[in-house]
Amino acid sequence: MARGGRGGRLHAHQRDVDDSVDIINADIIIDAEHADDIIATEQSAMNDKTRKEYRNRIQRYYKWLEVNYPQAYNDGTRELSAEERNDKVKFHHTNKRDLIYRGLNVGLVKAYLSAKKHKSTTADGHTILASFSDIKKYYDAIKWGALRAEQQLTSSFYQQMDVFIKSYQKEHKQAQKEGRTDEQDCDPITSTLFRLICMWAVEDMNIFVWVFSLCMWHLMARSISVDSLSFHNIKPGTSDSIKFKYDETKADKTGEFTQEKNCYANPLEPHLCFFLALGVWLSTCGDKLASTEKFFINPGSNNGTASQRYCSQLCELVMRHFEVARNHIRVGRAGAHGLRKGAGSAASSATTDPPSFVSVAARGEWSIGKVLDVYFKFAMGGDQYLGRILALLDPNETTFAILPPHWINPIDSLVLKGIAVNFGKIATAHCDTNHDPSGLLSLLLASIVYHSDWLKSICAKYPSHPFHLIPILNNNELLLELKKLVTLEPNDHVPMATGIPAHVSHNKKLDQIMAKCDATHDMVSGFKDDIRTHIFQAVDEKVAGEGGVNHSILQVSLEGLKNEILARLESVTFNSRDRIGPAEDLPQVGGAVFAVASPHQFVYGGKFWCLPEAFQFPVGATRQSGWRMWLTGSSFMDPDGTKEWRLKPFRLINGKDLHSTALKNMHKIQWKPIFSMMEEAPNLNIPPKVENIDDEFIRASYDIATEYLRSRVSYIFADPRSNARVVHSWYVVV
Repeated sequence: MARGGRGGRLHAHQRDVDDSVDIINADIIIDAEHADDIIATEQSAMNDKTRKEYRNRIQRYYKWLEVNYPQAYNDGTRELSAEERNDKVKFHHTNKRDLIYRGLNVGLVKAYLSAKKHKSTTADGHTILASFSDIKKYYDAIKWGALRAEQQLTSSFYQQMDVFIKSYQKEHKQAQKEGRTDEQDCDPITSTLFRLICMWAVEDMNIFVWVFSLCMWHLMARSISVDSLSFHNIKPGTSDSIKFKYDETKADKTGEFTQEKNCYANPLEPHLCFFLALGVWLSTCGDKLASTEKFFINPGSNNGTASQRYCSQLCELVMRHFEVARNHIRVGRAGAHGLRKGAGSAASSATTDPPSFVSVAARGEWSIGKVLDVYFKFAMGGDQYLGRILALLDPNETTFAILPPHWINPIDSLVLKGIAVNFGKIATAHCDTNHDPSGLLSLLLASIVYHSDWLKSICAKYPSHPFHLIPILNNNELLLELKKLVTLEPNDHVPMATGIPAHVSHNKKLDQIMAKCDATHDMVSGFKDDIRTHIFQAVDEKVAGEGGVNHSILQVSLEGLKNEILARLESVTFNSRDRIGPAEDLPQVGGAVFAVASPHQFVYGGKFWCLPEAFQFPVGATRQSGWRMWLTGSSFMDPDGTKEWRLKPFRLINGKDLHSTALKNMHKIQWKPIFSMMEEAPNLNIPPKVENIDDEFIRASYDIATEYLRSRVSYIFADPRSNARVVHSWYVVV
């Protein structure tokens, strides 16, 4: 209800209060444990990083006083007692002194800031100014320090500092026009460059940069917002989307006003498909995500570490492709924040009929002004349309309404088995929680199955690619069955495409009309040829009926004889090289024939080998994904994509099977020690035949072997990051 004709929140000094009464039991001492709990809650108003920064800025100011104005240093600062330095509320950090805020000399503060604003000097004598935000933070730090010290600054201090800060903002803007600032804002990353970044990340075998980039683009997010994404932040949408919702944002630390964001798949371009990238990431991080719900932060690591890692790796990726990237961006200004800018630009200009600015601002968590923020709120339809735009689906084509890959029947036993195979540890660890991801995992698996041919083509091109670690790609029999259950058509489970503007429906109807017109045109165009053909057929039938022979009858007879001879020759031909039987008798995986490699299947270097020349041990394999390959082997597709081979289990590989010293060392030093130790687990009997090893045995044997490994090297498992260890890092501890 409006108060006094105005809405909004009442501040403490505006409330009806009674300060004349005594506080009941004002002298009571609160229990230490309760006091600590109070402090922990109140400290949440500001994070430790900001508090430390403020204390460091205050320290830099009084140390400057000590050098330049010793008298002011002695009179305007004081030494902290041991009790004050340990006070968690005042949070003095490493400072041993503090300012005396009551009566603080504003002239000295302005003198310090005026000196601080000179960042550096160029070779031609021009002064480079510090950023406006850097100077303003000193003012913020002093105000915060006074609040912590429970001392009031003078009104003159505020008035003069407000004028100084406003004036410096104008000075800095003028210097910026003259190129005398050190600020370098990130350039927007266009949709064209974004496509290239996603492709480069896949080709560079960096799944982390691939999925993190797609997260930032689709959510129009800061990297720090993506950093802490967890299972509880994501859920299936109304029909064909996935919804994300942050816990908090930079401008809304309470999370009170965060909005849901609908994200969509792009089945037309695999490297841009958000559902596929997220599914692949979860598939290859099963060990880590079994002990945490955070997608990107490793167990035991601090918030922000994934964001920092991403920003660094993104810049490195762009620099590696400098020659191409510089055609789209000033490479020196390439950064993660450019994705947030680029996504906002693409959302607003990808079509002449873009989503509303309110929808764009809501997704970017941007304010559109106090009044507009009150009266213009989030709406699902606009956000859904925006989500499809950000999926880089063409809004001028009928394919804009395409549905994501989904199941004909999501509770089919084969689908449930596929989820267990591909996301086993994640599904088991989180199924009974409030953020049960079963529905999400089902939808992501559908995208993996739908794009499996593309994933395998990348594996064929890059033999050590992390895509080899996706469990479902190494279970061809199940993959074949699941492919029959995936569809892009609407059904009871995904009944409609959401976020579709009216013009797309009009385009669909126009396409149907054009198809009928084209069909009619083809019929009319072929009418003369049809008449001629029927006349020739009638003549041939009459000649043949009378026992005669003409050119066309003779040609048909000779062609039939030729085909019969070729068929008989083919039936008696024996291909000595291909010992696995005719291709038509083998199962098909996409367009490729699937077969088990024999001990002498491959020929290169003048020898027979059981492993192809391009074989590599997968990069980034964890113990869980490595154990699967140790027991059952991996798949390898010929570069031409015509045949896929099931290779022998890694535990049966010996030095003679590997053609290079590097591969022999990798097997001997990195893979064999850890998995051989796991094989020593009591009561672990591995079937000699691969066909007798199913997914249930792999999971059960992994748990048994892990417990045995834990008993041997328990000190490693004491580190919460042990589940995130990749295979090549285990050899140093076993």
